[in-house]
Amino acid sequence: MPYREIIFNNFWLKITALLLAVLVWFTLHRSDRIDTDFPEEWTLNPRSRTLEKLHITVMQPATDLRRFEINPKIVDIEVVGDESQLQHLSARDVQASIDLSQVKSAHTVPVRVSLPRGFRVQRVDPAEVEVGLVKQ
Repeated sequence: MPYREIIFNNFWLKITALLLAVLVWFTLHRSDRIDTDFPEEWTLNPRSRTLEKLHITVMQPATDLRRFEINPKIVDIEVVGDESQLQHLSARDVQASIDLSQVKSAHTVPVRVSLPRGFRVQRVDPAEVEVGLVKQ
């Protein structure tokens, strides 16, 4: 089969498929980015909500068999976002965690917060927790 026939056979169908593939790629690529730009009205009149008594998830390598004690074990997180979205935000949507992969002994570690897209953290109370190694 000559190359010319391979290229021009169903030419418009191939062009349409290519355009759809590019459109899908741009759509998916754009949705992967974290949206850090907030509408201007949020900065002028922000809406916030405080989620209280969220448990902190401890992240450490599976090969690390040490046991740690953290104090406190719960945090309060103030979240800023669109008022209608804030009403639907639940504690299950927000994750507070600490990373113990670099901790060698007693230490204070910052609390990391993971939020759904369209929200930002206003305040974490406490922002750091004390970590102590439990002797076995």
